[in-house]
Amino acid sequence: MLEKETYSQLFKWSFSKKTQVTYWDGTVKEYGQGSGDPVFKIVFNEKIPV
Repeated sequence: MLEKETYSQLFKWSFSKKTQVTYWDGTVKEYGQGSGDPVFKIVFNEKIPV
């Protein structure tokens, strides 16, 4: 759980365009600004230690 919180804090300020992140457990969060569909999609298939 700590890894996901760390990523969330990092991604919160990392994107100016709307970005969708799918985590290894299927959770989907959107970061950045904009309306409509996300410009970028990032998928984590497994945990990456931080």
